[in-house]
Amino acid sequence: MEGTVWLDMEQKRLVRMSGVLTSDVKFGWGVLGHLAKGGTFVVEQREVGKGHWELTRLDMDMNGKALFFKTIEVKQAVRNFGFKPVSAEVTLQQAAEILKRNSVASEGRDSAARH
Repeated sequence: MEGTVWLDMEQKRLVRMSGVLTSDVKFGWGVLGHLAKGGTFVVEQREVGKGHWELTRLDMDMNGKALFFKTIEVKQAVRNFGFKPVSAEVTLQQAAEILKRNSVASEGRDSAARH
């Protein structure tokens, strides 16, 4: 594997990591499976609150085989954003309602974007 790592030296945190498989990766000498050369990944995290870091991006594009027959195809793109602090006095029930409202609003935006 070949890649790059970005660090926040002040906070001693991993900020971003990306890489590409430069050759096939074999499991159990290839008997159990392999990941094909050329697969890529990107992982990012950011500080979303005072000293609190969260995963904000995960991209994977990998192919291979498991036990000779089963094809492995991983294509994944995850984005987490819009983190907002809430009051320390928020109850669990209030937090659940906030998440529910934001989830419904997000679904509406996603639906409108598809049309």
